[in-house]
Amino acid sequence: MGTFGYIDPTYLRTGLVTEYTDVFSFGILMLVLLMGRPADFFRSNGVHCDILNYVQELQQRGEPIEFGNDTNDMRPGQMKMFLELALRCCKKRNKDRPKMILVAKEINLIEKSLDC
Repeated sequence: MGTFGYIDPTYLRTGLVTEYTDVFSFGILMLVLLMGRPADFFRSNGVHCDILNYVQELQQRGEPIEFGNDTNDMRPGQMKMFLELALRCCKKRNKDRPKMILVAKEINLIEKSLDC
């Protein structure tokens, strides 16, 4: 069934598991790790929010995205690349998401950029 907050909305709508179902969930995990917030939470004003909508709203308003405290080993450019990859994994339509093998390759490239 999946864990609330991580479930692919396409799966919820169709009941079909595809190669992109786990890509969405992994994208949410990436956002959780990057932002240092749970997949769904209550804002300071008491409004329930999921992490994907939270990040998308910040971007739409042009507000800076504050990353969690455990990202000290990453540079700002790397965090931005990681964020962009996470958001691509969470695209609404399956065909707009990368395949998991491409996600793994891109994470490897982001990691290797640490050495530069």
